[in-house]
Amino acid sequence: MKFDLTDLRIFLSAVEGGSLTAAAAQNNIVVAAVSARLKKLEESFDLPLLERTGRGIRPTLAGDMLARHARQVLS
Repeated sequence: MKFDLTDLRIFLSAVEGGSLTAAAAQNNIVVAAVSARLKKLEESFDLPLLERTGRGIRPTLAGDMLARHARQVLS
C-alpha cells in the first residue's frame, strides 16, 4: 500500500467538494492528475473508494472510513 499525505488531501478534497473538479481547484492541479491519484489510491487499497455519478462523486463505505481517518491524520 503506497500513498502519501498529498493523496489523502486530494481524496478528502474530492469527498468534501463532491467532484474531481473541486479537488483539482482546491489543490491547484489538473483534473486528470486528481483522477490518476485517486485511481492509484483505490488500487493500493484494492477497494472502490468513490462512486462516480453523472453529478460528481460520493464515497463508498470504504471511502467514508478512509475520509474519517484522513481527517484525523491531516488535522
